[in-house]
Amino acid sequence: MKCQRCKSVRTVDATAKCAGTCVVRFSGLETEGTIPDDLGIGGGDYLKFSVCLDCGQMQGQFPVPQSYVEKDLPDEDIVDFFDNHFVEGDLVKNVGFRSLDPIIKEARDLHPKFGKFVEELFDNFISKDVRTNGKKQYKYPKVTKFVQMFRTNNLELEPS
Repeated sequence: MKCQRCKSVRTVDATAKCAGTCVVRFSGLETEGTIPDDLGIGGGDYLKFSVCLDCGQMQGQFPVPQSYVEKDLPDEDIVDFFDNHFVEGDLVKNVGFRSLDPIIKEARDLHPKFGKFVEELFDNFISKDVRTNGKKQYKYPKVTKFVQMFRTNNLELEPS
């Protein structure tokens, strides 16, 4: 294969099997698990790319369209997630510690940015409750406020 920029024949093709253990970071976002199919670097369990060893040009079709990770998560998906995991007015601390990881994983699978938000929500309010020895207890807001909190990246809840 010849380089699409300089026509050198010194191109290297690389393929790696990650078996669901890959972390991809870009634009301040992070995915963990399999490689997104729409980034132009492989997909699923396989990282695949080609680079010219003379000019450094990555080979392939560019620009790559916006990936799902970069796109906004629809409000309906956030509402469904909230309805499946939280109840307005319940105390945040009442989520069982065994339930934290699966909930965070499900949020990450829905969208990496949303997973980070849910993880920070738990970290922030469960630890605040522990630090105040239960004097301040934080409740889940209305679902519309929860969506707004995610959209504005605002992790503020009123203590009960």
